[in-house]
Amino acid sequence: IDVDVGQKRCGVSGPSEALQLAEVICGLPGVRFDGIQAYHGLLQHIRVQEDRKEAVAAIAAQAKDVVDALQTAGIECEVVTGGGTGTFYLEAETGVYTEVQPGSYIFMDAAYGRDEWRLPVDDGSQWRHSLYVLTTVVSRNEERRLAVVDAGTKAISLDMGPPLVQISGARDCSAAKFSSGGDEHGLVYVQDDSLAVPAVGTVLTMVPGHCDPALNMYDEMILVDSVSGSVVGRLPITARGPGH
Repeated sequence: IDVDVGQKRCGVSGPSEALQLAEVICGLPGVRFDGIQAYHGLLQHIRVQEDRKEAVAAIAAQAKDVVDALQTAGIECEVVTGGGTGTFYLEAETGVYTEVQPGSYIFMDAAYGRDEWRLPVDDGSQWRHSLYVLTTVVSRNEERRLAVVDAGTKAISLDMGPPLVQISGARDCSAAKFSSGGDEHGLVYVQDDSLAVPAVGTVLTMVPGHCDPALNMYDEMILVDSVSGSVVGRLPITARGPGH
């Protein structure tokens, strides 16, 4: 049963509605009630760790109220699932959730990169960006410190903020700022005066602001060995398109 724990999207509201639906399910032939879904997507990008932890504690309390109501009525709730890449370890710490469901961690994106992270175990290898979009400089303006690229909103999503852009010679992605130039163009402003504005024809690497809709714009992924830089495979994105 999907329980609305605050996102106000889908799900029953509170223990009473959850219990009513669970009783209906338990009375149906060929159907088994296993548990509840208590996911809150909007918590994933609360930037400050302590604020995120406090918000997770609140939804965990709501999930526990539902579990308690079910158990009081004699209905076992074996599964309590929820959590995402930004909060999964916090749900796990509550003792309420039996399962967490992070997904974006496999790619990470610029939005998750802006979160404050204090993982229980961190050996320095977690949460590296692994999804990139390549774009080519089609025009430049030295006076404005601007490189115009061929990646607009048809090529990269801006719903969770702009992508990060890697500029040759820069230590990190803070040297450049991406702004929308429309459907077919992106505006890359080089903010570090010590770096040259990329020449026309230069291929730049971008970290998408939001990995999910970015993937949805492409037919396949090119797999690259992070050490050698060699292409090692191609994967079709079979779930792309409306409604996926």
